[in-house]
Amino acid sequence: MGSATLNFIPAKKIEISLLNKYVSKQYLDNTQQESRKLDAFFVNDLRGIYTFKGKKIKELSIIAQLNNLFNVKYEPNGYTFSYIYGGQTVTENFYFPMAGMNFMLGVNLRM
Repeated sequence: MGSATLNFIPAKKIEISLLNKYVSKQYLDNTQQESRKLDAFFVNDLRGIYTFKGKKIKELSIIAQLNNLFNVKYEPNGYTFSYIYGGQTVTENFYFPMAGMNFMLGVNLRM
């Protein structure tokens, strides 16, 4: 697992960041079988922050973040389940996919 952030500050009140995250392959259980593996993934987010400073309010920041910038399809977690059916062992893998490109807005207020 690794991550990096590139910050760009074009003006005093503005900060733009590119957030990167890489996670290598993972396994759904402790057997380390390739049939029970989650693939590696690399995702990028883009964040912008605009900060106001005043007399009554020390600081007000408006934050906009675009998650999964390149709309990567990946599943960071899941589970596996085995059972015996008809005299044979059956193993099923279940995955929890992440959302495609999405955004959030936030406000931080410092009094």
